[in-house]
Amino acid sequence: MGALLNLRPPLASMPASACVLTEARVRRLADMNAASRKLRELGYRIVEEQLEGADGRPRILIDSGTETDIAPLLQHAGTPSWQRLGNRRIGRVSLNGVLVTWERA
Repeated sequence: MGALLNLRPPLASMPASACVLTEARVRRLADMNAASRKLRELGYRIVEEQLEGADGRPRILIDSGTETDIAPLLQHAGTPSWQRLGNRRIGRVSLNGVLVTWERA
């Protein structure tokens, strides 16, 4: 009798960056995209985006620089919270459910 050969290639594993688009994930993507568009419209440069930050909601880090005023952002997002880390201050505000952060020296 002959040997039975299985000639199918093995299933490729999903890449680490692959994810399932659940309803909640799609909503977070939409919120983050809307916040990113608004930030760019206000003149901010986006440094980093995270779909799921430490608290589970989207997070965007902006480059506020020393010359960029955060007043336009605060008009759309409200009062910021501040945290001091050494000689830096980290500002945080929520914009459409997205945590927007920036650093100041």
